[in-house]
Amino acid sequence: MEVLIRARNIRKSYKKGDRIINVLRGIDIDVRNGEIVCVKGPSGVGKSTLLHILGLMDTPDEGEIFFFGERVVWTDDSLARIRNEKIGFVFQHHYLIMELTALENVMVPCLIGGMKKEEATRLASEALDMVSLGHRIEHRPSELSGGEQQRVAIARAIVKRPPIVILDEPTGNLDRETAREIIDLLVYLRDILGVSMVIATHDDEIAKISDRVLFLRDGIISCK
Repeated sequence: MEVLIRARNIRKSYKKGDRIINVLRGIDIDVRNGEIVCVKGPSGVGKSTLLHILGLMDTPDEGEIFFFGERVVWTDDSLARIRNEKIGFVFQHHYLIMELTALENVMVPCLIGGMKKEEATRLASEALDMVSLGHRIEHRPSELSGGEQQRVAIARAIVKRPPIVILDEPTGNLDRETAREIIDLLVYLRDILGVSMVIATHDDEIAKISDRVLFLRDGIISCK
């Protein structure tokens, strides 16, 4: 399968008082076309940091990332465009705009990218249909359940049909039944869209549906 993201020797550290915390200590990861990669590990181990780097939202101290075969230049102004067009993001907290309807929230990435409103509306409606919320498009987040809000966030992530979706604890705030529905939805979207997913999670059920499970411990990736 085609490698969409290739990360090599990724290192990241933070200063905490007088101490240097080495969060990532030489991570190598390939993300291939159409696969679900699960990253597990204890809280605070650096899963979110790794996802932010793979999603081009944060810069490593050392190492290289190749995105569709092209080496990422972290000072390149095109990174924002790549994130908008090629990567979808889903977080544990939905980060929906409370004043906007579900449809308007999903339209946001399209409008930021300069798409005309008519086309953005069409794509957002299709994305909400894919997550079974076509009947709730005019509802605001406060009128939706937690699971429905996460579905809106997922629709927003896939609205531009990105080849990669990065998910950070997507079921972390959900009850078990709702979490299972979200997991089934992710598999369905992977199958119909061919999208690759990288998911940081504590959820064993997500690990079960993943093509690969990677464990992050002491700043190093291992497979089990």
